[in-house]
Order: sequence, then C-alpha cells, then structure tokens
Amino acid sequence: MCNLSQKRSIVAGWIKNHNFIDLQNYVTKNKINLKQLNKSKFDLLVLAIDSNAPINLIKYILQECRYPTLNYYLNYRCQKENNQQQLHYPNFNVSPLSLALLKNNYDVADLLLQHHADINFEIDNNDLYYTLYHHPTQSNSMTTITTFQYILKNGIHSPSPSFISTLIKNFHNELLEMLIKHFNLSRRMILQLLSFYKYQQTLTAKQLDTLLKNTIDFTEDMYNDAITLANDKALKILISYDTKNRYQINYTLLKYATQYPTDHFITAIQNGSLTLPFNTEKILDNLRHMEEKKIRIRELVGQNDVHSLQQFITRNEFPLLLCCHDATPNKIKKEDILMYAIKNQSSYDMIQFILKHYYSTSLNYTLGSSQSPLLEALTQSRFDVAKLLIRKGADINYKVFFNDRILYYLYYRHLTPRQLIFCIKHGAVLFDDAFDVVQKFIENSQNHLLNLLFKQCIFNNDAIYHLLLLYKNKTKLNRKQLKWFLNKKKGNLSVKKRWYKIANQKQNDQALKILSENDFTF
Repeated sequence: MCNLSQKRSIVAGWIKNHNFIDLQNYVTKNKINLKQLNKSKFDLLVLAIDSNAPINLIKYILQECRYPTLNYYLNYRCQKENNQQQLHYPNFNVSPLSLALLKNNYDVADLLLQHHADINFEIDNNDLYYTLYHHPTQSNSMTTITTFQYILKNGIHSPSPSFISTLIKNFHNELLEMLIKHFNLSRRMILQLLSFYKYQQTLTAKQLDTLLKNTIDFTEDMYNDAITLANDKALKILISYDTKNRYQINYTLLKYATQYPTDHFITAIQNGSLTLPFNTEKILDNLRHMEEKKIRIRELVGQNDVHSLQQFITRNEFPLLLCCHDATPNKIKKEDILMYAIKNQSSYDMIQFILKHYYSTSLNYTLGSSQSPLLEALTQSRFDVAKLLIRKGADINYKVFFNDRILYYLYYRHLTPRQLIFCIKHGAVLFDDAFDVVQKFIENSQNHLLNLLFKQCIFNNDAIYHLLLLYKNKTKLNRKQLKWFLNKKKGNLSVKKRWYKIANQKQNDQALKILSENDFTF
C-alpha cells in the first residue's frame, strides 16, 4: 500500500503528463483524497497550471480539493518550454492566478476568477503588476502587454507610483502609456462623470474620492526619473496626461531639469523631440538664468513689494516655489524664500502671498540645525504670521532637531508670557521625555510663567464659559462633580510628583504653593 509521499508522486506524474482519465481512475480506485496531498511547498492546482494541464483536469482538481480560497501563494520554481526544451527558473512566490497569467493561459485565469480568485490579491505586499513584470519568465514585452490588457479588463486596481517609476526607468513607455490611458482616461470614469453632468447631480466628497481613488497620481519622482534618464517619451506622456495645472508642472520640470546637466533637456526642447504645453522660450530662459531670477525675487521680497513680485513671476512664468528649500535638494546650503521673508520681518501680506505658492511642500522643515518657519515667527512674537502658518499646516509640536520641539527652542530664547499662552492655546506638548517646560520653570524660579501655565491650561476661556453656563442655568455642582469638572478641564496637565521633589530641592516655596493649588488629587 502506498504512503502519502508515493501517492503524491503518482498523482503528480498523471498531472504532468495530462492523463486525466488515468488520474480519475487512480483516485477513484484507491479512494484518494486529493486535498490531503497538498502541503506547504506542494500544490496540485499550481502544479497543474504550471504543467499546462487541460482545463477539464484543472476543473477536476478544483472540485476534488475544495480550496477554501484561491488567494494563497507558495514559493515555486516555474518551468517553461523554449524550442522544445524545458527551462527552469529561480523560485518565485506565485498564486494560482498569477501563475496562470505568467503561463499566458487566459482560459484558466477566467476559470479561477469565476471561482473567486482576487485579481487584487497581494503576494508579500506585492501586487499582481509586480509579479507579472518582475518574474524571470517575462522576457517578451508583447506578451506582458497582452497579459496587462487582460488584468485591466478584469478590474485590477491602479498600479503604485513606484511601479510607474519602474516602467519609466526601464523605458517601457508603451506599457506606461497603456496604464495611464486606462486609469486616467478610462471609459467607465468618463461615463460616470457624464452621468452626473447629464442628471445635474452634485458629487459628494466621498463619491469624488471613490472615483479618483483608482487613478494614477503623477509624482515628482516620476518626472525626476524621466528627466534624469533622458526618457523624453515618458516625460511627454506624463505631461500629456497630468491633470495638475500648468504652474505646478512647470515648477516640477524646472526643479529637476536644473539639478542635472541641462544640455539634453534644452536640446530636446529646441529640436522638437520634447514638446511642452508652455511657452518654451520662457522655460529656456528660466533654465539659463535661474540664479539671476532668484536673486531678483529675493530683492523684491526684501523690499516688501508684493505687486512687483506678482508681476515678475507672472511675466517670466517663473514658479516662486523654485525659491523654496525643497527645490534645491542637492545643495548643501539651502535657500528658502519663506524663511528669508520671516527673518527679515516682511509684511503679513508678503508672507501670505509666498504661502499661496507653497502648495506642494510641508511647512514643517528645518534649515541648518534650528531654523524653522513657525519657530522663527514665534521667536519674533509675530502671532498673526504664526496663526497663518498653523492654518497652512505648520505643527506647533514639530521637532525642529532630533527630539527638540518648537517650545524647547522658545524657552532657551527667553520665552515670554505671550509666547507661552500662544503655544498652550495651540496645543503645544508641555513635557515629554526630551523636555519638560514645567520642570524648567521650577528649577529656574520662573514662577510667574508656572502660574500662568496652570491658569491657561485649567482656567482657560473654555472652562470659564462652561462654568458661566452652569451658573446661568442654575445647575448645582457638589464637591465630587466640581472635582470631576476641574480634572477634565486640566487635560494633560496633571501635577507630577517629580515636580514637588524638584521644588523641594530648589527650595522654591512659591512653586510648591502653585503646584498644590492646582493639584486636584488632594
């Protein structure tokens, strides 16, 4: 009587030789449970697909093995015939569906999809695009295109930006354009938009998000790859299908074109091999005179002349964002027009104008070791500018250098009461493992700031409003309810035992009094 290993070997032989009748007879006669033959590194369905078994044999395996799901994978060495020779490839993680597609067996792929194989199933966090593109059997680009057309037709999600960058780097521009056309100009998406227009329906934010979620987002890295590698066709494809406004695309092109030798880029524009939907003369002029124009912009900012600055960048089609620190990643000494404006105390209107052009960059950045826009504005006590920066995304708890937040630097730059109030009102972290401002107040007998801190954290406007509301409605509070209310309002500022200890060590009696008055654990 055969053991399990021997049965597995016999069944595998029938499958490899496509002997469906013999397989059926063997299984029936010996009462074999095919499902039991599968193990972690051996799978009958995968073996059948790899052996190009006929569809009826694969249906039989699906029926007999009763797979709970077809969304699984194993590390498998595929085989492929080439000029009647069996070629064996390195092991690669494959699922039944990905293997059927690697074998260009679309009938089997159809069958697996009917049995609920998920075309968006990921193998080790890699999607189907990755498997089909990177598998060692895929050397024929035309076959790859046919397979990609199949998965697009069957509802695969849009590829990741990193995969698009891979296509650009490998000059697979036909595949690149096919994917972009499908997802960014798909017939389904156009019909949906036309339907909303026809029936004059308003799209909700959720509906629009769902509609746009399955599109390809054009990243700066894609443009960088195309420009760096002189892949003019890919660059042309990106520009043609990118729905961002001309200003943003213009900025991206100039940003990366100036980071590398510009000869090829300029020549490609001049000889017409790279056509741009912009004023090419202006682009060429900006490339040739980049530094002079940055100097002129700096002068206008220094002169607080918003009107002339607006005219200059409009006339030259020169993106102001090129004067941002992020536009010169290869430079050791960073230039940043926003920091320059804040440090030189430019007007609120000038800073607001600059921020309108900072659409694609975070305001949480550090120049040198301790220069950051929000920190600089608060150091100067320009609270109107600080509020503007926070509205635009600056974080009051941004770590300027390593674990040191904005409040840390303000403290060592002689923190004022107004700066402290601003930080508290905007949610600054007052103490963590790196810095404890309460401890510093106690150690240095800055009791006026310590007292102010507790008043702001507990008896702030919000707390006073709630107390007045209780009074107006003649709502009575017993001692327990009042204690609960005060504990709730003090938020994160529960008095720490270590603060008492430090106050004792420093013989800071006033600090001890402030702590005890605001400690509701008594």
